[in-house]
Amino acid sequence: MQRAGEAVAQWLITNEASRSFRPSRTGRYQVLCGPGNNGGDGLVVARLLQEAGMPVLVHRLGEARSELNRTHYEALLAAGAPVAAPGEAMQLAPGDTVVDALFGIGLDRPLDGEAAAWIEVVRSAGCQVVAVDVPSGLDGDGQVHGPVMAASATLTFEWPKLSTVLPADADRVGQLVVLPIGISDVAGVQDDLRWYLQDRSDLQELLHARPNAGHKGTFGHAVLVGGSTGRMGAMVLAAEACSRSGVGTVTAHVPGDGLPILQAAWPEAMGSPDPEPGHVSDVPRTLHGSAWGVGPGLGSHADSALVLKRLLQDPPGALVLDADALNFVAANPTWTAFLPPGTILTPHVREFERLAGRTFKGDRERWDAARDLAVKWGCVLVLKGATTAICAPQGRVFLQRWANSGMARGGSGDVLTGVLTGLRAQGYSPLAAACIGVYLHGRAGALVAATTGADGMAVHDVVEALPDAWQEIRS
Repeated sequence: MQRAGEAVAQWLITNEASRSFRPSRTGRYQVLCGPGNNGGDGLVVARLLQEAGMPVLVHRLGEARSELNRTHYEALLAAGAPVAAPGEAMQLAPGDTVVDALFGIGLDRPLDGEAAAWIEVVRSAGCQVVAVDVPSGLDGDGQVHGPVMAASATLTFEWPKLSTVLPADADRVGQLVVLPIGISDVAGVQDDLRWYLQDRSDLQELLHARPNAGHKGTFGHAVLVGGSTGRMGAMVLAAEACSRSGVGTVTAHVPGDGLPILQAAWPEAMGSPDPEPGHVSDVPRTLHGSAWGVGPGLGSHADSALVLKRLLQDPPGALVLDADALNFVAANPTWTAFLPPGTILTPHVREFERLAGRTFKGDRERWDAARDLAVKWGCVLVLKGATTAICAPQGRVFLQRWANSGMARGGSGDVLTGVLTGLRAQGYSPLAAACIGVYLHGRAGALVAATTGADGMAVHDVVEALPDAWQEIRS
C-alpha cells in the first residue's frame, strides 16, 4: 500500500504526462478515500502530496475498516494534512483535481448512499479525476456496480485490469497508466495467462527484416476482392492501405465498371475486372496471390456469395475476411466448416453478433464468445472496437486499446483489411499479422487525431499516416 501510494504521488508530481491532470493555480488535490485498502492507498497519496507542499483536502467515506487504512490515516494526521469533517458538504471547483480512492477491484456491490452522491458531485463539478487502480464502481474483471466514477486518467498497479480496457469503459477509465510497484513475477505466471494488453515493444520480435536487395516478389502478392455499385470507395481504401503494408504487389478484383474508379484513385494497384458490372461474380483462375482479402464493399449479390464459397472451399492463399464476406458467412452458418485454418476474421460488434447468432450483455461476455469461436473455428478473430480483441485459436486474447473516436467512421475497417492482407502476403503468421496490423492501424489513427483532432479526421488520413506508424515500430 505504501508503494502504491508512492507510485501515484510520484506520477502526479513529477511525470510529464501528468501535467494536464494537475490542479490550477487556485485549485487543489481533493482526495476521496474509502474505508478499505483502496482508501488506504489514497491516504498515502494525500500524505505524500501534503509533504511535497501541494494543496490537499482529504474526504473520508466513513471510518476505516482495515488496520492498514487506520494506520495510514494516523500518519496522514501526523503530517498535518487537512481532512474534511464527517458530513461536511463536498465543495469542488473546476480547477481542482480529484483523486478517486474510494473503492478498488474488490468491490462486489452497487455503490449507493454517500458514495453515489459523491460521484454525482464530482461529475457535476467537471473536475479532472485521477482514479487509483480502477475508477470507483468497477471491479477488476469488467463488472459495473451501480454508478461509476468517470476518470480522466486511471493509474493501475502492476497489471492492467480487464475492466480498464473494456470498450464500454473507455470514457470511465480515460488515459490508462500502469505503475509497477514490485508485487508481480511475470515470468512465473506467463504460461497461465489468457489475456494480454499489447504495446509497441511486444511487436519487435514479430517483425520481418526487409532485405535491401529484395524485389517485389520478395514481399508477396496480395489480392483484394470486393466492390459493388456505390461502394467502390471501400476497395480504394483497402488497396491503398494494402500498398502501405510493405507488400510487393497489390491486385484488386472489382466489378468491371468499377475498375476505372479504382485505377483513377489508386493507380499503384493492378486491376482485375469482373465480367459483371455492379458486383463481383467470378474470380479468374489465373489470378494468383499469396494472401486474399475478401469483403470490402462486396455487397449482397448471390453471385458474390458463391465467389466467397468457392474461395473458402478451394483457398488460393491465406484469407482475410471482412464486411460483407462476414455477413455471407453469418447467413450461411455451415460455411464455417469451410474456413481454412489460420483465416483472419475482422468483425465489428454487430457483424460478430451475426456470426455468433446471438446478442451479448456486454464487452466481457462478447470477448469470451469471440475467444471460444476462434478456438472452435481454428482462426484468428479480430473483434474491432475502442479496444480491439485479437483472439488466437490457442485460446489467448491480445488486446489493443486506442479509444479514438476519430476512427469511428465508415471505411476504417477496409483500411485494416488492406493492411492485414498485405502482411499475410509477406509471410507473417495469422496471429503476428493481426497483432502488427491492428497496432499499425490504431497508431496511425492516433497520430492523425493528435494533429487534426478526432472530429475532422478522415479515413484517408489514417492511410496516409501508416508510413509514420511503420517508422515508429521499426525504430
